[in-house]
Order: sequence, then C-alpha cells, then structure tokens
Amino acid sequence: MNTLNVLIWFFPVLFMMHDFEEIIVVGAWKEKYSVLISSMNKDGRKAPFSDYISADSFSCAVAEEFILFSAAALTGILWGNYIIWFGFFFCIVFHFLIHVYLSVKFGHYVPGLVTSVPFFLISCRILWKAIYLMPYSAVVLLITAVVGFTVGIANVIWLHKLMPVFHGWLEKYRKSSK
Repeated sequence: MNTLNVLIWFFPVLFMMHDFEEIIVVGAWKEKYSVLISSMNKDGRKAPFSDYISADSFSCAVAEEFILFSAAALTGILWGNYIIWFGFFFCIVFHFLIHVYLSVKFGHYVPGLVTSVPFFLISCRILWKAIYLMPYSAVVLLITAVVGFTVGIANVIWLHKLMPVFHGWLEKYRKSSK
C-alpha cells in the first residue's frame, strides 16, 4: 500500500473519532448548559447543537456522512482519483475550526472541541503531504477545495433539516408492534 492510500484512510477514521466525541457528549452537554442555550435561543442567537433532537437522529446523520466520506476514500484508492476525497477532507478540516469558533462564541466547551484541535493539526499535515503526492495542479486543488467545502456544507445543512425526519422514523419504529 502506498503512502497516499494510507493518508486517505485517515479521513474516515478521524471523522468518526471526532463524531464519537459529539455523539457521546452532546446529550449531557445540552442538559448542563440548558439555561444558557435557552437564553441564547430566546435572544435570537443560535446556540450550538440547538437542532439536536436525540443521539439516535444525530447518529443517522453521522452514518450518512461516514458512508459518503468512506466512499470518497475508497474511490481514491480503487481508481486513483483523489479529487472527491480532497474536497471533502478539506471541508472536514475547516469543520474542525468551526468547533473552536463555536466554543469561543459560546464561552464554554462545545462537543467536538477536544478532538478538533489535534485533528485540525494532523489533518493539515495530511493535506500538505497529499498535495505533494497527488498529480494535480494548484488550480485544480483550489477548485476542488471550494467545491468540496460547498457540497460538504450543503450536506450538513440538509442533514440538520433531516434530523427531525430521522427522529420521526425512529420513534415510529420504536412504537411499532413487535
């Protein structure tokens, strides 16, 4: 296995480790900061994770992203086309910075922060090394980063809108007869 293929698999692994932090902590975090979250939402300021309904529905969104990102990694490895992987990985690297921003804005820890800081640094190193190893020009990589970021953010927005749907499906399943 070549070095680039090893770097590519870091993407779904880092993503899942980061999202495990969110999945595990967010319920307790929302309880701990419920008063602050409520006051922010009443003031018209959107609190982090304000659209979080349940760990179940959040996990459905994470599963979709994991499948998407794993498919991007597999595409790169099997066909030697790293464009999709690079675009989505760039988006996740930026996503780590968003957790730092949200934590500063919120004034407290926000789920995902603990993994975001070291994973941002690790991911920047992976991107740097991958840029060196991939056969693409700087212009192609810049366009890929912009498109990957745009598609990635659109996917997250879409998933946040779908979380109530996921929750409804799971509740319907939960209440269905055995």
